[in-house]
Amino acid sequence: MHRGRLARKLYRNKRRDRAIGIIRRYATRNLLAKRFKVARAAIVTLQTAMRAKTARRLCLMMKQRTSAVVIQSWWRAKLAVKKYKRLVYLMVKYVALFSRMHTFFSD
Repeated sequence: MHRGRLARKLYRNKRRDRAIGIIRRYATRNLLAKRFKVARAAIVTLQTAMRAKTARRLCLMMKQRTSAVVIQSWWRAKLAVKKYKRLVYLMVKYVALFSRMHTFFSD
């Protein structure tokens, strides 16, 4: 009888220890899952902020590039007009000089 009672006690202890281990595993798993969810939410928030910052910077760069293109095209147009007016002036001067020379030598 004593041996049977000891066997039942050992079996009960094993079952209790196994139950404690199972409960501990589930509790640890749940705790780690909660920590993971919190960490993942923080990471997603940081990624969203970084992507938004990158998008704003890209938009600003594109705006600056567009502004630079507008300024450059305006400046090149101004230089082209200046060059054109200079050529017209020289052409008029050349034609006037040529016509004076033509009248001088034709007399």
